[in-house]
Amino acid sequence: MLVIGNRYELDPESCREGGMGEVWTGYDKRLDRSVAVKIIRVDRLSEGQPKRELIRRFVREARAAARLEHPGVPAVYDCGTWGEDLYMVLQLVNGRSLDEIMHAAGAVPAPWAVAIAAQVCSVLAVAHDHQLVHRDITPANLMLCRDGSVKVLDFGVAALLTPSATQLTETGIVLGTPRYMAPEQARSGTTSPQSDLYSLGVVLREMLTGPVGAAGPTEPATHDDSLLAGSVQGLLTTLLTALLATSPAERPPSATAVHEILAGLCGDLPPFPGYVDTGSPHPLRMYADALGRLRQPSCAVDVAKPPLSSRSGASGLPEKNR
Repeated sequence: MLVIGNRYELDPESCREGGMGEVWTGYDKRLDRSVAVKIIRVDRLSEGQPKRELIRRFVREARAAARLEHPGVPAVYDCGTWGEDLYMVLQLVNGRSLDEIMHAAGAVPAPWAVAIAAQVCSVLAVAHDHQLVHRDITPANLMLCRDGSVKVLDFGVAALLTPSATQLTETGIVLGTPRYMAPEQARSGTTSPQSDLYSLGVVLREMLTGPVGAAGPTEPATHDDSLLAGSVQGLLTTLLTALLATSPAERPPSATAVHEILAGLCGDLPPFPGYVDTGSPHPLRMYADALGRLRQPSCAVDVAKPPLSSRSGASGLPEKNR
């Protein structure tokens, strides 16, 4: 059995290839707990991927993820070197990726799609506040846990918004998953909080309609339309149109603004058998239920007139859509 740092035992049956290397299920002998171990194999780096750049990106991932204190981000426990390779030890997340769920079940029940997207916005709001763009919001990087919470995985291609950080990416290397990239990210690698929101829009659309090929504004069709009132369907259509706007300036101004809209659309969540356990109380849901009763008048949002764009007019909708 492989052991890293005389501390972390790796399950030989658990290795999964990832965008930054390998991900293993491990066991922390010192603290007696299961963990996830991410390893970047320096000797396997392909030509054209500068070794120094990828190493710096990996170290940056560990530091950036460690700063994001949020229940929707797996905690970083440790990082270090293993021979010529690098490793990072993270909280082990038990759940199913949205990619797995959608391939097995097709579209996600509409109320759950809204709730999942709202949770992702909560994580993005914190990341963007720390001057971090995720750059790879995809169903494979979103994990739905048995208690109904969502974890946003792999800040490994996150880019600092500071000018010096852009120098870490060599010209011609575009990071992310093409199918979910914002147009400006696919063209030139340019990213911003609005590029994350575009990717979230693609994911939200796929949750509502099932996986599709190309992204673009569409009417959200669900496999149980009765779960959403007609007015909510209309607001989701408007929100998707704004999220998937070609120009970043026409997208919502922030993840916080999108969260407020989605939170206003959230109602009671139906059972989601096979993926969310509703048979027993979960501590996280108990905690969130109490905290969620706090209301601040200044945060109230008129969902009939959502602030979808920084170029909104009096109606709250982007001018080109009115």
